[in-house]
Amino acid sequence: MKYVKRPIPIDAVQWHGQYGDPPQVRPPESAGRHPVPREGQFGLITTDHGDLLIRKGDWVVGPGAVGEYWPVAKEVFERTYVPVEEMPVEEMPAQEI
Repeated sequence: MKYVKRPIPIDAVQWHGQYGDPPQVRPPESAGRHPVPREGQFGLITTDHGDLLIRKGDWVVGPGAVGEYWPVAKEVFERTYVPVEEMPVEEMPAQEI
């Protein structure tokens, strides 16, 4: 049997290289195991799976079901996500009451 993930609207913000904007992104030198790249080109986001790298232009997505945020590569975001106002009505998630 095959399954499809339900379309659930999420918030997303593209990261433009400014640490703390969005607040989940911090400088990579704050994590010892990552090399220090050029300022504003890479950052880190703490997730349930540890620290994940974000690159300038990637997206911060969330909050998820338990309040988590995660990075999504720009190319993956553009292939996977669509603004809610562009989603066909028949694909909109049903509102739970």
